[in-house]
Amino acid sequence: MEILSPSVDKFCELINTKLKVVSLWSQKYQNGASHEIHNHGSLGYSAVFYANLDEKEHRGTEFISPFNNFLTGNIIKFTPNIVEGDIIFFPAVIMHKSPPTVLDSEPQRIIFSMNLKSLTFIV
Repeated sequence: MEILSPSVDKFCELINTKLKVVSLWSQKYQNGASHEIHNHGSLGYSAVFYANLDEKEHRGTEFISPFNNFLTGNIIKFTPNIVEGDIIFFPAVIMHKSPPTVLDSEPQRIIFSMNLKSLTFIV
């Protein structure tokens, strides 16, 4: 958390809200591993820190819009351009997934994720 604290503090400053990290975990993706579509609940924010990432081999988190394209009905997806060392924050309710890693790729994709909630909603 010492490494990530300045980024969390800056995010809280930008949204003018005090947040507390309520959970933190890491994941290592290798040999085609992925994480299917999910969200992190209806309250707060989530973040992903890309600790180990080869931009040629791996893509960042893919986000799925909560509504479809109004003209075509197609699902709207967005994958930000990220590089190793980036951290992204997003509303916890947003559906997202981790695309599959390249088989037998070195280095593997390693991320640290966290959930943050307003001090008002922590019980």
